[in-house]
Amino acid sequence: MSAELFQRPSHIPPTVPPTRGPEIYYYHRNGTTVTSHYFTTPSARYHMRHLKRFAQSHREADSGLKAGLITAALELVIVLPALSILNPSVGYALIVPALVFPFIVAFAFAKRRPVQYELLAVYRGYQVILFVTSDQQQFGQVARALMRAAEAAHG
Repeated sequence: MSAELFQRPSHIPPTVPPTRGPEIYYYHRNGTTVTSHYFTTPSARYHMRHLKRFAQSHREADSGLKAGLITAALELVIVLPALSILNPSVGYALIVPALVFPFIVAFAFAKRRPVQYELLAVYRGYQVILFVTSDQQQFGQVARALMRAAEAAHG
C-alpha cells in the first residue's frame, strides 16, 4: 500500500457537528484522545461514527538490519575458505572484523529504527493512519480504547 492512500484528503472537514449524549473518555495521554465521540491526535480529529474497518499493522525495523546480517553471512562464506589457505592467526584476524562490523551496523540500525505500530481505519471512504507509535504498550492501550469507543458509537 502506498503512503498516498493513508493521507487525510483535503476535502474532509476537520470536525463534524457534535454528537448527543455524554462524552466518555477511553484514553487521554500524549496528545491522543479517544472518546465515545472522537478520535483526536495532535494533527487530526475523527468523528467515531465515520470510522470503520479498523486494522492494525506494524513495520519492521529498517532494512539496514537485514542488509547487515546478510553482509555478515556473505563475508563468513568468503572468509571461512580463506582460513584453510591462510595462517590461522591471520584468518582469525580477518574473520573477527569481517563479522563484527556488519553486526554492529545491523544492531545500530535496529536501535535507531524500532518497529512502528500503526492503527488504520476507513474514514468517510478513505483509508487513514490514525495512530503510529514504537511503544507496544501504548499502542495496545490506544487500540483497546478505540475498539471500545467504536463499539459504543456504532452500537
